[in-house]
Amino acid sequence: MKYPLYQQQFTLTIDNLKQIRKWINDKHKRLSFCPTITKKLQLIISEYCTNLLNYQSVTASHIQLISNQTSGEYQFTILDNGTFWLAFEDQLNQAQLPKQPCTSHMGLALLNSILDSYQYTLTEQGNAFSFTIHKNQEKPRLLLIDDSSSQLNYLASLLQRDYQLTLFSSSAEGLNWLKDHSCELVITDIHMPEMDGFHFRQQVAKQSCHSLLPFIFLTGDLNRSTQSAASQLEIDDYLKKPIDKETLYSVIERVLKRHRRLQSHLEHALSQHISPQVQQENDHRKSHNLQIEYHQDPQDSGDFLLTHYCQDERELIVVGDHMGSGLIARTNGSGWISFIRGLFCAGIESPQLLLTLLNQEIYQTSHSQLICLMIIEIQQDSQITIYNSAMPAPLLVGLEHSEYQQEHISLLGLNEQITIEGKDYYLSSEQSLHIASDGIFEQKLSQRQQKQIQNQEKTTRGTYLWESSLNIKDDKTLVNIYLADPISEL
Repeated sequence: MKYPLYQQQFTLTIDNLKQIRKWINDKHKRLSFCPTITKKLQLIISEYCTNLLNYQSVTASHIQLISNQTSGEYQFTILDNGTFWLAFEDQLNQAQLPKQPCTSHMGLALLNSILDSYQYTLTEQGNAFSFTIHKNQEKPRLLLIDDSSSQLNYLASLLQRDYQLTLFSSSAEGLNWLKDHSCELVITDIHMPEMDGFHFRQQVAKQSCHSLLPFIFLTGDLNRSTQSAASQLEIDDYLKKPIDKETLYSVIERVLKRHRRLQSHLEHALSQHISPQVQQENDHRKSHNLQIEYHQDPQDSGDFLLTHYCQDERELIVVGDHMGSGLIARTNGSGWISFIRGLFCAGIESPQLLLTLLNQEIYQTSHSQLICLMIIEIQQDSQITIYNSAMPAPLLVGLEHSEYQQEHISLLGLNEQITIEGKDYYLSSEQSLHIASDGIFEQKLSQRQQKQIQNQEKTTRGTYLWESSLNIKDDKTLVNIYLADPISEL
């Protein structure tokens, strides 16, 4: 299932390309993008926009960058308001990287070499250049530190095929990098000028987010006092130079495996002390003239669900999904449900104001706390208004037709200001509306599946959707809404 990440407009000038790249870098950090994907997008943006500025007959004054995510890839579209570039696709397909090194006129060749697939079309919104970047299986990131450039290059040559590497020649540089980045393991020399490996390990341990970061020390020092000092720092392993590839790989994998096992044990221990969130049980109930069904599994997960009855007799149903998994998602999901309840207790019952305050709070956090959220507002006359921030599109089902409803608000927390608009629904007697997290709508239903659900009674469509998702290993939340049948008089 595709769901939106961001949509941002920029002024298109050569001078502004640097600011566009910086914006992408900042937003992708909040979204926990793989750095490789961020760099690839920045390169595509730079080269494509440079070519627009050079070759469009009427140059675009603005571009709009749109990003969506599916389970296996990121989808990007660059819209511009210049003239349609008729020769673009032919020139891009024919562009080849030169055999001899050169310093210019390589933009289209670079694009052709890194794009797996793309489309260039004329739309109502402008010229649209659309492409995908696949989510490759993330390799573990290692931080390597050694004041010897030859030793750093040697380690990189051994490890670069199977790991993402960040290299520094001084501990101070590595310590500064760790303030804004993370890695799975540090491999560092012991004897270095300015700050030796022991002092570096102590400084890293003072950063709460890296206090358990595993370390492997490297040294050519055979002195027993050095080995004793290393053991007192509770490092994970100690290797003597010269180092061979087989030994290095064996130690790295052993340390990473031990660290993952420790993390799993700590998560399990902590989870026993986190109270389950107070959420709706799987049930059926009536709200005004609407029948509402809830399904959720597991009950204590990154998904969350709560209802609130307003003083003016409206009802608000909040469905959320904290981006992430495991204990972190569960803990943060619990935190956001408490925050939203606090807003309700303060008398805030406007969906627009709720979303504005949530966006401000998430935007101001210093680390990634992004959530997908949907607010379902039910009026006394059974009008339904949906405010969707990056949750999967709701599915509206009738006897003859079913359709995903694509309107949405941008992902909360990415921008300081957001535009909030809802979509209204009045259900007919045979229609049903289905709202779900990505554990249910991981992929859009096929035409055959949509036909099958249309053939179901409106009262059983929710059960059909729920049972169809049982093999998906993910947190799942499903809300089904349809008109309650009138009670006939005897």
